[in-house]
Amino acid sequence: MSRIDRAIEIAADIQARRVPESAGSRVAAERTADRVGCYPVVAPIQVESEWLVALHQPNGVVAEEYKKLMTQILQTMSEGACRNSLLITSSVTGEGKSLTAANLALSLARQLDHSVLLIDADLRRPHLHEVFGIRQSPGLVECLAGEADLAEAMVHTGLGKLAILPAGTPSANPQELISSHQMKAFVEEIKQRYRDRYVVFDSPPVLPFADATILGPLVDGVLYVVREKVANIVEVREGLEQLRGSQILGTVYNCAASLKRPGYGGYGY
Repeated sequence: MSRIDRAIEIAADIQARRVPESAGSRVAAERTADRVGCYPVVAPIQVESEWLVALHQPNGVVAEEYKKLMTQILQTMSEGACRNSLLITSSVTGEGKSLTAANLALSLARQLDHSVLLIDADLRRPHLHEVFGIRQSPGLVECLAGEADLAEAMVHTGLGKLAILPAGTPSANPQELISSHQMKAFVEEIKQRYRDRYVVFDSPPVLPFADATILGPLVDGVLYVVREKVANIVEVREGLEQLRGSQILGTVYNCAASLKRPGYGGYGY
């Protein structure tokens, strides 16, 4: 049985066992973490504001959770399931996928001194340029259009060996760009050119758009973000189903307040 099949089976079991609620009731971490935890990567993180905790509070509790996630990702990569490219997505908007991508990339670059390229592939609602306070273009859009090469579009942050490729100028047809031959060739070129570098893609959520299902099979692995009380069981199941054909590495439980540890605030395993 594949990981997707197991995840869907577990989600169905959760829905059957829960107390009477509507079909769209929100995911509660205390009911789902252990069951969906069959995934090899599970890291609930409490991030209430849009900041880079891996930068501003590198020794804090939340930053430690990102370090644990980083360690698990590296272990998975060393086992051959994922080589160097990783896509971050979620079921719906507002689950913290961009912040997860940003903090994970920053942790890889600063804690272990790895070379990391963080790519904003969310051409619909690009966010990483705002998170890091950098320019939005030129970026991925210009690279795909042949208007800029990667070297001039990348932003070297000075935060360890972290470079960022912003989304670029807003496009009227983002899905056409994502599904284009140019995008497929670009991803393959990135993977081959930067074999010694980790490449992290921030993607749009799965259910509103097809972008993640197009990009997923092109990269080595997919990390799925689920925010407590934002995504519901049906949405998580549907999102995972749509990612068949992608290598699902695991799930990050974001804002898992119901798994609090005494004295550590609103997060937990």
